[in-house]
Amino acid sequence: MSTASALKAANGRLKAAKIPARINIKHGHLCLRATLPPKPNSPKTEPFQQRIALGLKDIGRCYKLAEDKARLLGIQIEQGSFSWDEWGATSKAETVAQWVDKFEADFFQRGGTKTTWTGDYLQSFRKLPPEAPLTLPLLLAVA
Repeated sequence: MSTASALKAANGRLKAAKIPARINIKHGHLCLRATLPPKPNSPKTEPFQQRIALGLKDIGRCYKLAEDKARLLGIQIEQGSFSWDEWGATSKAETVAQWVDKFEADFFQRGGTKTTWTGDYLQSFRKLPPEAPLTLPLLLAVA
């Protein structure tokens, strides 16, 4: 059985069982697609179509596992017990200080200068509370 027919068969079984999730292929890997609540710290408030990467290659033997995961996802959606923590998205936001440290390391790794860092970037970052989670509302409030 080809991978295209395996995908079609698996999604057909999910549809017949009225499971609200489907298997997709993205960049040669399997993922699930379903209407899910927004990820933690997302500015969106209503559920919308999203994908969950499964870390499985697009090969025949992985379709059974992907179908099982789609059924589990469907049960969680129907029961209202879905949580992004179980599916790879962490609920804890990075703090401003953590983000600035990562940005600084990347900035200097790419050849940034101390003058630009202190004069342009750091001056702006000092306006943010270091221990607060880095969120869009915080950035908008400071801007």
